[in-house]
Amino acid sequence: MKRLAIALLALWPPAALAAQSPKELTEAESVLETLVESYGPSGMEGPVREAVRKALPSWANPQTDSAGNLWVTLGQGEPTVVFVAHLDEVGFVVRGIEESGLLALEPLGGIFPELWESRPALVHTGTTTVPGVFQPHDSSGALRVDLGTESRTATEALGVRIGHTVTMPKEYVRLSGTRATGRSFDDRVGSTAQVLALRRLDPRRLKHTVIFLWSVREEIGLEGARVAADSLRF
Repeated sequence: MKRLAIALLALWPPAALAAQSPKELTEAESVLETLVESYGPSGMEGPVREAVRKALPSWANPQTDSAGNLWVTLGQGEPTVVFVAHLDEVGFVVRGIEESGLLALEPLGGIFPELWESRPALVHTGTTTVPGVFQPHDSSGALRVDLGTESRTATEALGVRIGHTVTMPKEYVRLSGTRATGRSFDDRVGSTAQVLALRRLDPRRLKHTVIFLWSVREEIGLEGARVAADSLRF
């Protein structure tokens, strides 16, 4: 991870960022805003992956592997240089629907319950988004989501099932100068940096293989990156 951070800084040091034109900053912000406002908890990265795909230059020819990672491979020969950013964000998965209609949750990634309790919730079914609210956590630290229903049957009638993912609403907000805030900057910033690097890269000038990889399920154990690493072993 440290090597990746250093590589990204080398591509786009802070001094260069400060010297960019308003047009370049607007471009960067446009990509970042789109990715930040796309929902993609671990295991449900599809919307973010599609947003990245649409943001790539037309010549990029992105490929998706069996794990869900997105690849852009350029050039030929050794050494092979790989840049990685991950598509997923922390969230929850529905692990049970209680008789009361409440959703029992399992965290996806490192979660601080106090940052989620009493906040709006969004259940992602794959076809729609069902709103709710995170209840205050219990003595065990476990969180539940209340969809306003009073029974398991009523919750299931909303289309909610075990295995669906849960997040909270988020928004990209521009602050003073070149600053901004929003949830899931980890790792939408890295994903944006790779998109912008590809837009500025001339593949005809490459003298070896370069791979840009957007990995999945990083927050729950680098699962996508492990699949990618195994495929790159010679």
